[in-house]
Amino acid sequence: MGIKTNYHTHHELCKHADGDAEAYIQKAIELGFDFLGFTDHVPSRVFNDRARMDEEDFATYLKDLEHNFQRFKGHIKLLSGLEAEYNPKDPGEPERWLREVDYLILGQHYTSRYPTKSGEHYTFDLRKGKSLITYAHTVREAIQTNCFSIVAHPDIFLGSYPSFDRYAANASEIIIDAAVEHNVALEFNANGIRRGKRKSQDGLHYAYPREPFFRMAQAKGASIVLNSDAHDPDQLYDDAMRKAEQLIEDWNLKITQYPELK
Repeated sequence: MGIKTNYHTHHELCKHADGDAEAYIQKAIELGFDFLGFTDHVPSRVFNDRARMDEEDFATYLKDLEHNFQRFKGHIKLLSGLEAEYNPKDPGEPERWLREVDYLILGQHYTSRYPTKSGEHYTFDLRKGKSLITYAHTVREAIQTNCFSIVAHPDIFLGSYPSFDRYAANASEIIIDAAVEHNVALEFNANGIRRGKRKSQDGLHYAYPREPFFRMAQAKGASIVLNSDAHDPDQLYDDAMRKAEQLIEDWNLKITQYPELK
């Protein structure tokens, strides 16, 4: 195991993960990790509330982290964080969340500028070139707030798109250039590997991570960090993480083990 850190760790309060802070910390220590950062989904009245903690659970989340951070102090470095969406209609929201925790990661699953019946547009529904560009501009705006330290699964917008064409390349460039300019790390996300491979016009590949995106990111000098996106303590270092490490080696990517946190 080469990577001994994880900056993207969930909590059972988000309704689609298992394990509290103690369970993840104990597993990380067992694995020999020297750093663990918690980043559960922030509560939201705008975005899907079936996959994130409720507003009334936020205090419970912080209390659980604080209690266990004190218990395991000296055994492993621990930081509190959140995975947050960016809503262009409320650009100041990330700054408010950042006051509560050590750092934020951007997990953009929607774009508010390409409305569907729900008023949002889900990442895995992006099948038109112009919608990729719209999504990329939303991510760029989020990065420009200077509130986020890491862009989670930055290539997730390619999940249902048919090929890495000029629109995909342009959207990738917009996101990568913003990340480089604002010194924000781009995440090589192992959870995309857990989702399995799919076939597109480019052949058989994981929905994410995508090779063309990360080769472009490296060529442009972006900081790349490997994260599990763990939704269960056993996912901190599992087969998906081993496959992720192999892809990183195969694609000759350089990983930043300790990205700068804002």
